[in-house]
Amino acid sequence: MLMTAAKLLSVVDSTGQCNTMTASGGISVGMTRRLRIYYTEAKKGLMWVVEKFKIIFIILTKK
Repeated sequence: MLMTAAKLLSVVDSTGQCNTMTASGGISVGMTRRLRIYYTEAKKGLMWVVEKFKIIFIILTKK
């Protein structure tokens, strides 16, 4: 087992950075920042209620 792990470790190569060149087939991929989602107060309230019901459901079903 130890010999197999040593062989695997010798094959692994890391640059300490994202390997976007390898994943894209050698073409440089520009990283873009994800846009922020702005929620209305109504949607925030709905998400809060749904989350609370999930917690209550989990507590009730564990018994």
